[in-house]
Amino acid sequence: MLTIELDAQDLGRIRFADAPAPVLEIVLMLLELRQPSGSHGRPAGGHDWRMQARSAFASGGRPLLQLVPSHTRAYYLDVLTPDAEEAFHLVQATPEPVHRDNVDRIAQMNVAPVPAWLQRYADGDPALLHDLDRALRAVHSTCLAPWWPSVNVGFHRDVAERAALLQRHGVIAMLSTLSPDLRMCGMTLEGRYPWDRRVRLMGRGLTLMPSAFWTGHPLITWDPQDKSRYVLIYPTRFGSGHVSGCEPDPL
Repeated sequence: MLTIELDAQDLGRIRFADAPAPVLEIVLMLLELRQPSGSHGRPAGGHDWRMQARSAFASGGRPLLQLVPSHTRAYYLDVLTPDAEEAFHLVQATPEPVHRDNVDRIAQMNVAPVPAWLQRYADGDPALLHDLDRALRAVHSTCLAPWWPSVNVGFHRDVAERAALLQRHGVIAMLSTLSPDLRMCGMTLEGRYPWDRRVRLMGRGLTLMPSAFWTGHPLITWDPQDKSRYVLIYPTRFGSGHVSGCEPDPL
C-alpha cells in the first residue's frame, strides 16, 4: 500500500506539473508495455498505441528496457522537464552527486537490489551515458514523438478538469478523483501499490503529473532536480483513451 502523509502546509503546496515530460513518458510507456496481457484499459476507437509502439520500437532503444526491470518497477530519470532536448541534456549533465544521492534513495527503499548499470550511471560512466542518450532519442523519435500532440492535449484537458474541481470542491475532493486506487483518509492519501511505501511530505507539498500512457495505480517518485519534492503520477482521463482514439502523426 502507498501511504502519503500530508499536513495543512502540504495541502497548500499541491500543484500540477506545467506540461507532460517526454523522458518520464518514455519510461511509463515501457512500464505499461511490461504489464501482463489483459491488464490494460480498453482502448477507445479500436486503436491501441501499444501495437504501434511495439512495431516501431527501435533496436537502438533496447538499453532502456533496463529502466523497467519488471511490470511493477521502473527507475525514473528526468521527471518534469517538458522540452525533449533539454531533458536529454539533463540526463547527461546532471552532476554525479545528484545521481548518487538518487541511487542511495532507491537503495534505502530496500525493495530490490540496485542494478549495476544504475550504479554506473550514478558514477557518470561515459559509455553508459552515450548509450542511454542514443536509446532515449531512438525511442522518442519512433514511439513517442508521433503521439506527442495528442499527449499534450490530453494532459492540459486533465489538468483543467482537476483545477475546476479544486476550485469548486476543494483540494481533498480533487485528490480523491485522481484514481479509483486512491482515497483520502483524514490527512492521509492511501492507494494500491506493489509494496508498502510510506511518504511523509512534511510541508513540502506534492506535484501532480497526469500520464498519457500509464493506466495502472498511481506511482510516486521525486524530482531529481529538487529531491525535496515528490511527484505523484496518475493516469490522465484523456490518456490511453484519447491517444488511442486517434491516429498518430506519420512516422
